[in-house]
Amino acid sequence: MTESVFTQEIIRSDIDPSELHAIAEKSAISILQKIKEREQSIRRAEAAANKAAAIETDWWRVGNTDKKIDATADALVMTNASLAEMNDLIQESIKFTCSSIQFAQVMHRTMAHLMVTGFTDAHGNIQQLAGESKEFVQLILDEAEDFVSKQLADEERHAELQARLNQKDQIDVDQTRRLEQLQSLLEHNNTVDDRHEKAIQLLFDFVKQKDQLDKEQSDMIQELIRKVQLGKLSLALSTLSLIVSAAIFSLT
Repeated sequence: MTESVFTQEIIRSDIDPSELHAIAEKSAISILQKIKEREQSIRRAEAAANKAAAIETDWWRVGNTDKKIDATADALVMTNASLAEMNDLIQESIKFTCSSIQFAQVMHRTMAHLMVTGFTDAHGNIQQLAGESKEFVQLILDEAEDFVSKQLADEERHAELQARLNQKDQIDVDQTRRLEQLQSLLEHNNTVDDRHEKAIQLLFDFVKQKDQLDKEQSDMIQELIRKVQLGKLSLALSTLSLIVSAAIFSLT
């Protein structure tokens, strides 16, 4: 693993845009400078490999065989080490660049600009990237772009989910309010129903009482009629008795 090329910057979520851009520019220049250095190491390893391959090992130059083997091995070690350092640098750069969506967006713009226009190194010299260096930088840019795209999609899904949750919460609130209103209405209706039931019961009792009174009155009337009829019969008998008595008296 290569030594970190990044300063321990604390990238806050509420950082000022100008400060964020300054951190991105400083970090981008450091990355591009290290990429250029790693590319030069790879070039030296390639040159060593080509030099080792050029060593002739004819029968009259038998001593060159061991020399070529050693040179080839050394070139291979240099190449592997240079490629490993470049790979570590790219991975670290991607991780650092994609630390947040805001920083990834700023780093993408800054690195893309410096890759085209060049950058000023620590000695004040303008540096331009070669073809392969640009390809390594493009790997970082592609990862940053992919990270931003995925983050935006995640944020959109999160916002949609949050909107649905808020809508569900609102529905729950509305349903709770409606249930409370319904409960209140039911309680009111129960009160009204109780009142109605009491009124109906009173009316029913009244009707029963009236029926009872009507029956009693009817019985009283029937009794009176019976008494009247009995009175009429008694009167008729008394009259008949008088008539009979008078007839007997006349006959005598």
